[in-house]
Amino acid sequence: MPVLTLDEHCAERGIDHVAVAKIDVEGAELDVLAGASGLLQAGVVDLLLVEVSDNTTPTGRRAWELVDLLAAPPLRTYVLRGGRLTPFRAAGRVEFESVVSLSPAGQARLGL
Repeated sequence: MPVLTLDEHCAERGIDHVAVAKIDVEGAELDVLAGASGLLQAGVVDLLLVEVSDNTTPTGRRAWELVDLLAAPPLRTYVLRGGRLTPFRAAGRVEFESVVSLSPAGQARLGL
């Protein structure tokens, strides 16, 4: 099956803004994010939702690596706690967190 990165997909179709994206690929999140690095660094994905867990991360990788990518400038990471978005940074083992990564535009849209 042919593989196309998110960066390539959006470039080929003239997509220059993504309001919301969800990645749920059972441990291949780092690979998907590598293929979306241009979109993320440009800050054109307002809100990205990714489930993060050391339980599904491939051998030799850790969930904090994924969280670090989701928090790389210009992005900020949050988790939903008590009905509110709370800033999030991974420290140690991560057990099934739904991480919300927001661009500056996404933060502004949500009043953060």
